[in-house]
Amino acid sequence: MIILACFGFGWGLRICFHFNDKSNGRVPCRFSRPTSINSSAESSIFSFKTTIGLVCIADLIDSKEMRNKFIRLLVPFFIAKFLMHAKRILIWFVVLAIATSCSHFNSDRSPASVIPKTKAQVDALWFHVDKDKKDSMIKSNPNHYWGWMKLNAPNYFDDILSFEGQVTADAHYFNFGDIHHSDGRNGIGLVDIDDSGEAALILDIVRYILFTQAALNKDISEEIFSAYIEGLKQSKSPKVPPPIQASLKKSYRDLIEDNLKWVKQNLKADFELDNKKLSDPKKPEERLRGMKEVDEEIQIKAKNLAKVLERSGTFSKIYDEGYRTTRSGSSAGLDRFWFSTKSALTDELMIIECKQQATNPATAYYKPQKRHAQRVQAVLNVYSDFQITERFIIDANDSSYWCRPREWQYLKRSPVEDLIKARDKKEITNYSAFLAYWLGLKVSQQAPKRYVERLEKYKAQYVEAIRKILADYDREITRLERKQ
Repeated sequence: MIILACFGFGWGLRICFHFNDKSNGRVPCRFSRPTSINSSAESSIFSFKTTIGLVCIADLIDSKEMRNKFIRLLVPFFIAKFLMHAKRILIWFVVLAIATSCSHFNSDRSPASVIPKTKAQVDALWFHVDKDKKDSMIKSNPNHYWGWMKLNAPNYFDDILSFEGQVTADAHYFNFGDIHHSDGRNGIGLVDIDDSGEAALILDIVRYILFTQAALNKDISEEIFSAYIEGLKQSKSPKVPPPIQASLKKSYRDLIEDNLKWVKQNLKADFELDNKKLSDPKKPEERLRGMKEVDEEIQIKAKNLAKVLERSGTFSKIYDEGYRTTRSGSSAGLDRFWFSTKSALTDELMIIECKQQATNPATAYYKPQKRHAQRVQAVLNVYSDFQITERFIIDANDSSYWCRPREWQYLKRSPVEDLIKARDKKEITNYSAFLAYWLGLKVSQQAPKRYVERLEKYKAQYVEAIRKILADYDREITRLERKQ
């Protein structure tokens, strides 16, 4: 009776499991051992039946001595069965831990959901600028560029797109400047990091070529691409253009003294910002406003930001706050807070600007990006001849801000604009090529040798591909502007 009861109970469980499997459209093998985690339930039932059967057999042995021997023989069996299930449990815990870790990692990056998957989504990224100048349209639309390239670049390029790394994302003449260190070093660095991040390396130089074509109304793609490759090869530097050369002759002490003169010219009594002097009369809608001219929400944001700046230890005193926005460029519409401060580093007066970062940088429309502080540091580790302490990212008001002193460089826009306007384009072509060389030199720090070799070996083909993709992108710009 005991034996029949044990077998009846075991077969009843198997029949129940058999019907449950049928309801799921799956009929298990009755006599084979389950081989996957998905069939662990069947394995558990099989083990349960076997255990009951063995216990029943042990119960039927009359001799106490024989029964004890039989039970001792069963101990390894039970241990083996336990370890088999313990292994499965351990696997599940490992899988869960990896999933949790990946979830945490992804939360530290911009969401993949912002990457456009359709033409309509790319079109929605276009930002209309009330200017006919095509270079202004391009500078104001890095989001559209990177979104469009994500969707279309594979149609023009081969697997060269798989070589990814840190990119400036919005390379143009005015996003690079001279930097100066207190130890006497002078160099060049990326001064606008708003759109930078990780992406296909080649698309960064493609964007720079796009800008130069629009600014000069001339195709110098071959000259720029050749200079870029020379930089990648770490060849001898071409002649430094006069505007950059002049800025690099100045010392750190010169910079402090000249910046202080400018600051004092633009402050009122009690170190208040002179909003009128600090505003462009040609752009009244972008003028700098005092706290009495803005709403309470902006006032609160300014105060919160000032507290964070003082706690950072970079500034010993905040005297006054100002606020403005711009209507063009990639940071159009974002908050810009200005502060009259005293630097804890130089013990001199400074006027600094803290520019709000967009929720997603332009590169986020190409691939998920790191948080702003990590993203910016990774980019500046590449695109700066050395690191300086006067510029940094801080978090406040549920946003990130790129803070830097105003007029903290010698390279100005006007000398470069004069080169652009000049009838002879030789000097601006040399200027353009030098920056391309510098970009290539910086990329060489992160690009594998295969990337450099491929670009050099098939240079003519890549130049042709760049010309074709930019011609098609230019048609896209024209189409989008006609829709406005």
